[in-house]
Amino acid sequence: MKYTILLFTLILSAIACQKEIDQLEMEQENIEPEHHVLKDIIDHLPFDQFNDFTKAIFRNSAGVEISFLLSIDEEVVEKQSDEGIFTTNEITFKYENPVSFEIPNFSVVASFEYFEDLEFKEVIICNTIDFAFFVALPKLTIIPNQDYKNTILNEEFLWLGEEYMNVYSNILIQENDSDKTKIFYQSPVGIIGFVDNSNNSWVLDRFE
Repeated sequence: MKYTILLFTLILSAIACQKEIDQLEMEQENIEPEHHVLKDIIDHLPFDQFNDFTKAIFRNSAGVEISFLLSIDEEVVEKQSDEGIFTTNEITFKYENPVSFEIPNFSVVASFEYFEDLEFKEVIICNTIDFAFFVALPKLTIIPNQDYKNTILNEEFLWLGEEYMNVYSNILIQENDSDKTKIFYQSPVGIIGFVDNSNNSWVLDRFE
């Protein structure tokens, strides 16, 4: 009889503990993830160009022009850090070339990222778009006023006869000879030039 009572007591204790665990899990699930709002990099983004125009026209050294359609998307996304899930508004500026498959499409994505130094930082990531899988391939990561990995800041920049100030560009990775794409980004104009994978150079000529 004593063993039956003891067993019954242990069962009740286990049920009570499980209820506490379930309650704790429910409370954790109901906690809203921390939300990060873009602030510092807003002035580095090409809102005026994308709101006022629908096309960006680039030209090469021979005067050949190519047109990119401009559009903006904004959404709230979930991301993971060592501290758990967080959310941020993500703004994507799209440069879409519907004509030539030899010239890449581009996207400029502004968002918050969580870095190895355990800090949240606002970043601008310039991507090319892979036509086979329609995925973004990061080429240039910009943290304004900071150095970051393969990104350099050119204080004075001359490109196909055009002069620019404070232009960010990516350093090509020597081990990857198959990818020769370079992107040149100026705040807050956006992409002002690029080198395609065939080693052809292009510069922003105008917006329309």
